[in-house]
Amino acid sequence: MAVMLPFRQLYSKGSADDLFNRCCKIHSRHCPEGHHAVWWVAYYKTQFNELLEQPVELPWCKTDVPGRRYLDAFAYGTRAVHASAKKSAPANDLNDLWTAHPRAMVMMGYHSILKRLLGHLSMVMPILTQNVTHWVNDLGWADGGALRGRDLFAPRVSRGGGWHAYCQL
Repeated sequence: MAVMLPFRQLYSKGSADDLFNRCCKIHSRHCPEGHHAVWWVAYYKTQFNELLEQPVELPWCKTDVPGRRYLDAFAYGTRAVHASAKKSAPANDLNDLWTAHPRAMVMMGYHSILKRLLGHLSMVMPILTQNVTHWVNDLGWADGGALRGRDLFAPRVSRGGGWHAYCQL
């Protein structure tokens, strides 16, 4: 239960959520188009999103429910997370999963989806961390050690070394 909210913030399409896709998009805006880090981040972003949109197909639990709905079935269907916009669909999905499969297998499916999402995330986070740290520490994006949000969203002007200087790996 303790991981539900952090993971939900990574994939949920709410305006304050979808953090993984938002971070990848911001990173890609600050790297040159052909840079290998852009390709790497885009590849794992695609894998992350495809896992959420495709039906869950595990050897012990095959269902037409896509990964995002499967995760939401636990978050909202168990009432561990509440939202006024989420009515009965997650509870219905959870009941359908529990009716069609043994509960232990459904729980293993939930765990498997989280592990796979974490795998995609772990392939990108070192690059995002390294590049943003470089931009902040070496290129002076921050004053007094505090990163300003507007610096992440505005295109940067090259200061010698071209755009590749902003995407050191």
